[in-house]
Amino acid sequence: MALNFDGVDDFATVTSATSLNNLGPATWMFWARFEATPFGVMRVWHKGKTLAAGAGSNISFSFLRGSTSMTFSGGFSTTNLSREASTNFVRMNRWDHWTLTWDGTTTAANAFIYRNGEEPASYRATTNGSGTVNDTPYPVFIGANSANGGLIDGQLAHMQVWNRVLSVNERYQAML
Repeated sequence: MALNFDGVDDFATVTSATSLNNLGPATWMFWARFEATPFGVMRVWHKGKTLAAGAGSNISFSFLRGSTSMTFSGGFSTTNLSREASTNFVRMNRWDHWTLTWDGTTTAANAFIYRNGEEPASYRATTNGSGTVNDTPYPVFIGANSANGGLIDGQLAHMQVWNRVLSVNERYQAML
């Protein structure tokens, strides 16, 4: 069953479990159907401070509406890690399976974004992080970055998170 988000006030909150605190190596997988919208950032997954999160306090996976790109961000204490897929990687009004793998390091090139099992032809932007991450006291938001920001317009289904990087075969099996 999919969660429906209207882009106005719908989101889900998961209280912080210790298994989700300060994630190291991880894999995120979900199905999404994004509605066409003209601008802004829609957060699929966000763990950290609510609005205007500062360095060292968040991990997020977001859809950038203006460029139809997908990005992964890690809020490290000195410099935030960022890895953004090429423009037009997100397709509107259709279901796609999304996977993000990250080895937990500050090296942005070790974060990979996949749509239906395929990586983008290129990444638009890559910024390495530096320092540490401390998101322990914060909840996970699905479909937003807080109660009033980064709201998803569309549907999300089968959100899964592992505390390790899954192999290609494991990712394929989980996608079925």
